[in-house]
Amino acid sequence: QLEGSCLTLEIQQNSKETNISKTFSLDQLQQLPRTESSNTVGCPTTQQQHRPTSVFAGVRLQHLLESATSSASRSRNSDNNNNNNNNNSSMNSNGVVVFHALDGETLQVELEEDILICYEMDGAPLTQARGFPLRILFPGKRRVIKWVQKIQVKVNE
Repeated sequence: QLEGSCLTLEIQQNSKETNISKTFSLDQLQQLPRTESSNTVGCPTTQQQHRPTSVFAGVRLQHLLESATSSASRSRNSDNNNNNNNNNSSMNSNGVVVFHALDGETLQVELEEDILICYEMDGAPLTQARGFPLRILFPGKRRVIKWVQKIQVKVNE
């Protein structure tokens, strides 16, 4: 039984006391700006002559971070009207992203704008075999991680 209908995003900024933790439902992810990417499907180590190409749809990590940091800023500003902190610069900083999958796999990569968090394949929701709840694509690279339920972003400023 998969319980992965939501994603937990944690943003840790090393030079500040600010840490953000936000949970997104699948519906909330689908409300963010949509991006599509064509990628081959199948194991690159097999001797298949032809691997099919599929269109994956989802949200860029950059848009997810902007959503999380802007809502956190609004929340802090409503608590303290003198706070002019703006954390929307998360993608302009150096850092790493750690993806956590339901099967226990973790993958750490450099923070990049092109990372795509996918919830659809060929116009349909991801199946368990194709990575439900979320599959992460790195455009231009063969690497993917399936069954993602948590993303940690560690920003070095």
